[in-house]
Amino acid sequence: AFLKRLEPMNLRGVIATHDIEIAEISSGSETFKNFYFESTHKDGELHFDYKLREGVCQTPNATMLLKNFAVI
Repeated sequence: AFLKRLEPMNLRGVIATHDIEIAEISSGSETFKNFYFESTHKDGELHFDYKLREGVCQTPNATMLLKNFAVI
């Protein structure tokens, strides 16, 4: 709802999230775009290539990040 309220205001910004519902807002939208960094898992560590890609990340990394920080 917050992003929908911002849409007509012609603002620019970045939101970092793992929330797939937010990513779905961009479907068919000229205002919102999704970008991501690809990640891989190796020896229990998460590695990023830091190449910005358009779209929604298909390789989940939030769980691995939480495990690395002993949150879960």
